[in-house]
Amino acid sequence: MLKPYEYHFIKAAALRCVNVYHTVNDRTTQELIYNQMACELLALDSSKELSEFVLQLKDKSLTRKKVELLIEPLKNTIALFPDFSTQHIKNQFKKVKKITIPKCDETRRDELTYFAWNDMSSSRKYVINSNGEGYYGTMFEQVKSICTICEKTSVVTLFLATTKKKKGGNYTKNGTYICVDSDQCNRQIQSSRGFEKFESIVKPRK
Repeated sequence: MLKPYEYHFIKAAALRCVNVYHTVNDRTTQELIYNQMACELLALDSSKELSEFVLQLKDKSLTRKKVELLIEPLKNTIALFPDFSTQHIKNQFKKVKKITIPKCDETRRDELTYFAWNDMSSSRKYVINSNGEGYYGTMFEQVKSICTICEKTSVVTLFLATTKKKKGGNYTKNGTYICVDSDQCNRQIQSSRGFEKFESIVKPRK
């Protein structure tokens, strides 16, 4: 099964290949780009659907619109983000006295690398990973910059989380910039690298 971010990577790679077909006239270069892309994509998954999709991409007359149609069957091979119960999510944030948890849209579970929502009343952002572990942090200024998670330029906010409680009531806080719009962020993720980096920054220390 494909991870959601792998599907996004496949789609982006296919569209780049089509762009080369229409902007580079040299056949040798076109073949080289296709072969490199094919190796990268086939290393992700051994499914029949992916193999057929990669083979279809050899057509030099492909358009972006045609790629959008050809890639549709791959959506059925995506591992859906787990449907965690409201109680499970609440248990991840036991230190938060009042928390409102939105329902995860069933139609979007094939897009999610992580589930998150913004609580504007408390200026907090809550994040749940695919293992059901939760993180929350305070949101600060919004700027146009690179998101740590999706590694794309977006409207981001400084996500600041308490990572360690020290004696005397002092705390250690760590943060990084991530997309304000988590749905858009999920659609832009093409590898697990960014989210893993985010977790390494905000995960509580002992």
